[in-house]
Amino acid sequence: MDRNPNEIVKELDVLDILSNMPYGMTLSEIGNEMGVNWRGLAATVSALMSEGSIEKLGNRYYLVNPNKKGGDYHGSRKNKCLIQSG
Repeated sequence: MDRNPNEIVKELDVLDILSNMPYGMTLSEIGNEMGVNWRGLAATVSALMSEGSIEKLGNRYYLVNPNKKGGDYHGSRKNKCLIQSG
């Protein structure tokens, strides 16, 4: 299946944004950062989740850490525990 180059660029933008956000982001926050309406990102994040590149916890999206097996978030679980216990 051929992929739309514009969609690939959006996917890379989302991955780049999430790579700098260990606490994750909502779809609205990602859209604001990209300067686009969040509704236009639904298919993008869905594709990234299907590929295993990002995961969703609650209403926040996290980059999956490729160095951890089992889909560990990019520091989010540890950070969330620290926030809740602190």
